[in-house]
Amino acid sequence: MFIAVINENFEVAEEQKRKQQIENFIRKSAPVSTHVTLLERLNPYRLLKARHKAVRVDALPPNLILPLKQSIGADVGAPVIEDESTGTNAALRRLFGMDPEGDQSIPLRNLNAEKRKSTRMATIIEDEFDTDRGLTDLLPPLHGGPSADEHMDALRERRNQQADFIAAHPSYDRSLWIFSNRGPIRNFCQALVPPAYGFRINGRPAHPFWSLVFKFVIFATVVSSVVVAAISTPLYRKQYYAKHGYHHFTWFDSTELALAVVFVLEFFIKIIADGFIFSPNAYLLSIWNLVDLVILGTIIVNTTTAILVVGGLSRTTRAFKAFRALRLVTLFARLRDTFHAVLFAGMVRIIDACVLMILYLIPFAVWGLNIFSGLLASCNDTSGDVLFGTECVGEFSSSPVGDFNFLAPRVWANPAFGGSIWAFDSFRQSMLILFEIVSLEGWTDVMASTMNIVGEGQQPQTNNRQWNSIFFIIFNLFGGVIILTIFLSIIIENFKIRSGSALLTVEQKQWVDMELYIKQQVPSKRPRRRPGGFRGWCYDRTVNKTGYWARFFTFLYFVHIFLLMTQDYSNNIMSDRQLDSIFLAFIVAYAVDILVNFYGLGFKSFRTNGWNIYDVVVIIGCFVTTIPAIHASSDTASGLANKQVQKLFLTMYCLKLVQRLDSLNQLFKTSIASLPAIGNLFLLWAVLFIFFAIVDVEIFGLTRQGGVAESRYQNYNTFGNALIMLSFCSTGEGWNGYMHDYTIEFPRCTDSSNYLNSDCGSVGWAYVLFCTWNVLSMYIFLNMFTGVVVDSFAYVYQKPTGTSLTREQIRLFKKAWSEVDKNRTGYIKRKDFANFFSKLTGVFEARLYPVDASVPNIIRASSPDPHDPTAKLYTVESARHTVDTRNVEEHIDEIDFKKVTQRRKEYVRLFYEARISEEPGRGIAFTDMLLMLAHYKLINDDEALQVKDLLERRAKLERVDDLVNLDRVRGLLRTIYWRRRFLKQRNEKLRILMDEQDGMPAIVLEPMSMTSPPASAPTSPLEGERNPFLHGLGSSPISPIGSPPIQSILIPGTETPTRGPPSPNFSPSSTPTTPTFPHSPSTVLGHSAVDRSTVSGHIPSLSVSTVQRPGSFARRSSNDGSHLSSDGGHRRLVVIPSQLSPTDALSEPSVEEPTHEDLLNSMATSVWGDMMREAVDHENESDELK
Repeated sequence: MFIAVINENFEVAEEQKRKQQIENFIRKSAPVSTHVTLLERLNPYRLLKARHKAVRVDALPPNLILPLKQSIGADVGAPVIEDESTGTNAALRRLFGMDPEGDQSIPLRNLNAEKRKSTRMATIIEDEFDTDRGLTDLLPPLHGGPSADEHMDALRERRNQQADFIAAHPSYDRSLWIFSNRGPIRNFCQALVPPAYGFRINGRPAHPFWSLVFKFVIFATVVSSVVVAAISTPLYRKQYYAKHGYHHFTWFDSTELALAVVFVLEFFIKIIADGFIFSPNAYLLSIWNLVDLVILGTIIVNTTTAILVVGGLSRTTRAFKAFRALRLVTLFARLRDTFHAVLFAGMVRIIDACVLMILYLIPFAVWGLNIFSGLLASCNDTSGDVLFGTECVGEFSSSPVGDFNFLAPRVWANPAFGGSIWAFDSFRQSMLILFEIVSLEGWTDVMASTMNIVGEGQQPQTNNRQWNSIFFIIFNLFGGVIILTIFLSIIIENFKIRSGSALLTVEQKQWVDMELYIKQQVPSKRPRRRPGGFRGWCYDRTVNKTGYWARFFTFLYFVHIFLLMTQDYSNNIMSDRQLDSIFLAFIVAYAVDILVNFYGLGFKSFRTNGWNIYDVVVIIGCFVTTIPAIHASSDTASGLANKQVQKLFLTMYCLKLVQRLDSLNQLFKTSIASLPAIGNLFLLWAVLFIFFAIVDVEIFGLTRQGGVAESRYQNYNTFGNALIMLSFCSTGEGWNGYMHDYTIEFPRCTDSSNYLNSDCGSVGWAYVLFCTWNVLSMYIFLNMFTGVVVDSFAYVYQKPTGTSLTREQIRLFKKAWSEVDKNRTGYIKRKDFANFFSKLTGVFEARLYPVDASVPNIIRASSPDPHDPTAKLYTVESARHTVDTRNVEEHIDEIDFKKVTQRRKEYVRLFYEARISEEPGRGIAFTDMLLMLAHYKLINDDEALQVKDLLERRAKLERVDDLVNLDRVRGLLRTIYWRRRFLKQRNEKLRILMDEQDGMPAIVLEPMSMTSPPASAPTSPLEGERNPFLHGLGSSPISPIGSPPIQSILIPGTETPTRGPPSPNFSPSSTPTTPTFPHSPSTVLGHSAVDRSTVSGHIPSLSVSTVQRPGSFARRSSNDGSHLSSDGGHRRLVVIPSQLSPTDALSEPSVEEPTHEDLLNSMATSVWGDMMREAVDHENESDELK
């Protein structure tokens, strides 16, 4: 609670976070700074006169200036290279930090290679859905923005200035003023190492393979040097010299010398490649090269002294051996970033916290010095014979163990317990003991000693001054609680600042955590279709996570855990054999569950789930260990070992609750998502463990063991023991006692000029090393882990309604995805978007009409009342249901068409955003679709997105708006095209009907146009969709915008190109069936409708006439006088009401036709007219350039 309250005070106010985000974004979006560093200010070339080289005009190449417009040249990108973002080589390059954040080179694009690449892609990508006819080219670029241009312009300007400076001072680009860029030696060195600072203008770039090999060589050298340091401890050297004698060039000295030579060669390779100090890419311009130089100096000093003086010169020079472990930090990019974030970038705030703690300790140290100075000393003879300090002389009978007595000298000294000695006799001693007890380690012993004070020079008495305890209670209340909490809060807040979460609002934090959670989701690897029979039953049991089968096994897991909890060392509710028998029954049940899952899913789908592999391993282990445990005795060594392994496997089944319970599963996935941050911090902590372990071994490797140590592992004699000791101290367990043990000095130890013969410690080294490790490990790194965990697991515990994403909703999304992604590729293509959106349910529902307005639900709710004689019935034979049309009308009237309009707009935008988010040739990915739906359904972009993400999101939405508007233009052009074709065909029919004035009804069947657009795939989100509440009776919108309906009548039985010939018993009065809607002018121009009179069974009288087209086969029916015409199976039926003459029927327009002048004026004054004119101007300019 203290941490929560203090963190709340450290956080920025919500109303200020947005303002600071904008300020930070503006500052980061500014062009690249041209700030001059200190080394550049000291550059002597700035004081030298430039030597310009004359340029001959007649020698200039004719193609020096590329004749491109600025808008075209700004779009020129990097050279065409193959994608190397995946694979082992790319992973290793990212690990060593050899891939920069972005491509810094700016050469012109290879247009021919780009053209060849686009040609290849055109043969791979299916363009059957791209019917824009070039209209999309009129849209602005998706990710265009002035900030990118400003960055590129500033970068170009910076490079041009450097190139001019190099041209004016040619020796400036010579490394060590000797090696030029054309020399083979420098080219070889440049191929091995990338520039640590900036970029090489004239030099050779680092070779991808050989630079990686060179990195591996340096890494192997660092690891080898650490291994040698861990083996050749002072204790090992003492035993080695005792066996082989003192001599130079032992195996460990020779190995360290060879490894030091490798580090020196690396240094020279780097400075030859890019120079040392005054050059464009100088070695010292990189902070990490400066760290490497310091480490190299320590290696040289340590190696030189070890060769000159057998065994080493002093503790300080021998401790330099530990610095080589820090090369692991400078070698890996992730460790560099973490080290910089923890110790460099956050050092100011950490120093602030340390100063705050010191300022808190000072007044209490002064106070303790005034009230306890000289009062804590006592005599070691506690038998009661000594009351004053003057009596503490001579010897007394001491019995530390039982009745074993021996004479010991009386000593008047300050109290000590557990190796720790404390006093308030000086300011240094007061600060030291308060620093020790601020970690809450041993503070009760110090408080008890002050409560026993009697007076100066007098033997303490138990609880003589109990009020002295108030001093330590107040100190620990404010120091051990508040000060440490403030320190912890500062560390956590510093981590939040470095991670960028300190300035995030509540909504932004929720979206960041939700996005992290979404990116952990993967599609379900289930079979393509549900199997049948018994395997289908097994499949249903497996995929149904909330059914009786899953609930039963969850209950078994709880019983399993309960039985494990009842086991005790002495008394159990059942014998071991009975418990093993019950566990064996559980294991058999678990095996049955695994077999059901395996048979229902199949091997391919079964092995893709990690939990299934985990179940197989655990179940095999349980069988192998439980069956012998029932028959064997646990008294033998083998039986006891088998019993322990059995308990391990039985306990592993407790993790199954993580899979079964949604809250634990979400916590588990969040922890997996936070592993990279935790792993980087842990690796850096491990490097510091190695560093301090080597230092402690070299300093205290031969120091005698103190009174606190209780085993042979609690010392620094070996590298492994040092790591164990550092682990003890990291938790704060008795760290001050160990520190005082290693402050032992002569005469309580054996001192010698040769450190190999001395077992003394060091007061200064003990205080520095133990206190430094205590601050770094216990206060900083442990609190950094707390900050990482708190920041990573915030989403699990902060799930307000409306923005949460439950596991059940993820399952519904995966189920809909699996029904569309039949091939389990993780992608769905554009032709499947509409099908996928129609299957979404729950929070991601994206269909046009609500579920209760779907056809099945309306039919189900419109069943007629058999007791109502007035019910008007209509039989839908395709669905084989009988419905009451009045109930249908009532349900349709209940639909909120305003909401339907909003759903329609959202549906269209979803379609087009999915279209621009898909990958060429593959479709849209699972994660991209889930994130896109989350933007529409779960969050408010203006509140949940950061400034940069919000700008990118708005640019994307603007592109979506452009595509929606483009679809309207496309619909308008289609309307014009199909209306002209319709008018042309109508005039043709009018001419034919005028030739037949005999008054006979006619039915005209004519071939469908073979040039009509194919019905293979939609070009817009609603093309091919049917009205869900009038399926078979209503309209079929073709574009997302729609057109005014054109009233027409379609006689059932009209054939589409994919159907067979019509029935010979066809008649106009036949029972109507569900009509089909071919891509014809009538269906493209508007919605097909059926008059309500046809619904009620009253079909008006028809005047039918027929015309036989040339080349067609006609057959006259004697009973209805109709003409049937066939041409390749494509038929069209034209029905004319008898109330109208053929001339009036065909001259009656369905839609008011605008004049050509109005249409052209409307197009010319619209934004699309401007864009078309710009496109024409652009083409004309391109022709002129050619």
